[in-house]
Amino acid sequence: MEKQGIVKDLSEVIPTAIEVEGEQTTAEKLVGKTIVVRKYGLRPSKFEGTEEYATIQILGDNGNPAWFNTSSGPILDTLKQIEGSLPVRCKVASEKSAKGRRYFALVSAKE
Repeated sequence: MEKQGIVKDLSEVIPTAIEVEGEQTTAEKLVGKTIVVRKYGLRPSKFEGTEEYATIQILGDNGNPAWFNTSSGPILDTLKQIEGSLPVRCKVASEKSAKGRRYFALVSAKE
């Protein structure tokens, strides 16, 4: 039952890992696009089989700020490697493992 008074937004109850600006997007919508990773934050995941996820603040290919969440292992590994070098320009790629499983990765924007 709803309490009378102010109704909170879900983001106020379950905050993102970092302060974000712009519109939320998804890794899938960013595949093949050049982005600039500005900052990121990690949080414990509540999903089975995934220890943590990242909230990533980016500048999209249109220059506008946006952000997305991901638990992609390859993206998390790359973020940890580039942590001291942000901001970094890259592309989001959709890759397929030898077993046919699809996953997302950050790759050079030059590719």
